[in-house]
Amino acid sequence: MTLIVGALFPWDELLKSPRFQIALQRELPQSAIIAADSRWTWESGKTEDGAVKLFGIGEPCIVAYAGNAGAGENAFAALSTKLGRTQTVEEFANMIRDILVGAWRDHPYKDDELDILFGLSMTDRSAWLGHFSASDGFMPHAIEDMKVIGPAAARRYFREALRDGTREVLADASMRAVSPDVVTWATRLMDTVRETCEKQADAAVGGDVLCGHTTLGKARGQGGVRVDVESGKVRAKEIGLHPREGKTVRKFWEYRPPDESR
Repeated sequence: MTLIVGALFPWDELLKSPRFQIALQRELPQSAIIAADSRWTWESGKTEDGAVKLFGIGEPCIVAYAGNAGAGENAFAALSTKLGRTQTVEEFANMIRDILVGAWRDHPYKDDELDILFGLSMTDRSAWLGHFSASDGFMPHAIEDMKVIGPAAARRYFREALRDGTREVLADASMRAVSPDVVTWATRLMDTVRETCEKQADAAVGGDVLCGHTTLGKARGQGGVRVDVESGKVRAKEIGLHPREGKTVRKFWEYRPPDESR
């Protein structure tokens, strides 16, 4: 099992906040954000961290899987080679479904689960986030707010931690401004996935975190740094998956960490 989170930014809780609304004095382009843990759990119960479950597909798209790792990577390989251009989001979503159905048809273990989150942004300032699942034949389901996929305990912990952390930021009167920038809130979402892993909300969820966002037709990897103070010493630690630790079932795929400088 795994924990993957997709959010259409700005999501509902942010839009309901007067402080965030004040920050939105100019029109904000929509973004799709996806974050995932990096733990594989094998049939024997053994766990292995460092799994790469989030990928970029072309320039504007990000995609992540939960469920069978081999099936997930096969689906991404098919998407990367067969996904073309269409006129509407509905046509695009149906094309994704057709590709996923074909990739799943070749997967031998039909008792397994596979869920896909797919994020897309357009230059017209809009974005689309979709959920596809083997359980209903990969019918496209548009996500207007947020989708959390994973074990019940991990989903519950993540939602509560994100809610509490978001309310703390939005209610802090000492803060001069609330940032409406997608990088700020993607980092918060990423750090909440990291916290869920570290608190061991579920044994099947763990490892370092992968995160990406797409805005105005351009997808980017999202990094993050946590600053800890221990025994009077300040230490900084990357909360994203380190490139030397990234693993895929397909050995010829190379994991490239996010580079925000590009």
